[in-house]
Amino acid sequence: MSQLILLLAVLCADPSTPAPAPPPPPVSEAPATPPVPTLEERVAAGETLNGPEQMHLFAMRHRVRNGLRAQRIDADCMRMAQAHANWMAANHNMSHSNNDQVIAAGQGSPEGAISAWINSSGHNFWLLSNTSRAGWGYAISSNGTPYYCGVFRSDGSEVEQAVSGGVSSGWGRRRLFRWRR
Repeated sequence: MSQLILLLAVLCADPSTPAPAPPPPPVSEAPATPPVPTLEERVAAGETLNGPEQMHLFAMRHRVRNGLRAQRIDADCMRMAQAHANWMAANHNMSHSNNDQVIAAGQGSPEGAISAWINSSGHNFWLLSNTSRAGWGYAISSNGTPYYCGVFRSDGSEVEQAVSGGVSSGWGRRRLFRWRR
């Protein structure tokens, strides 16, 4: 009897009625963005860090050994430090452009520059300061001398630039930076 009903349903079906649409494919969630690996994780994975990244890694290891929190890499500090390292290398002139900065020249590696700063009480003061952000710069002059720079600031500080000596563009002469805390 059920076969007869099924046969009648098939014979009586309206051919103009479209078949039901197939169900939509399941919606997949976008893959989660993987976390950015730390410098330590990148080194452990065999990646080679650039000069400023090496400087940050060595300086932060020094801070942790001394019971301090690591500073965050700050984009503004990185730009200032790299610009000053470039200026020193271009001018073959190791000189400070502000007070919240450490500089070095001639050390054979970024680790050597950090080691020199650790062994200098005035420079080590900045490496172990209560600032929360840091930036690093590294440049090699035309005669092969490496120049290094570190710049530090605290959360919420504002940079005031005072340009002296008629600087028109780039670092040219000397730029002074004051930090408000």
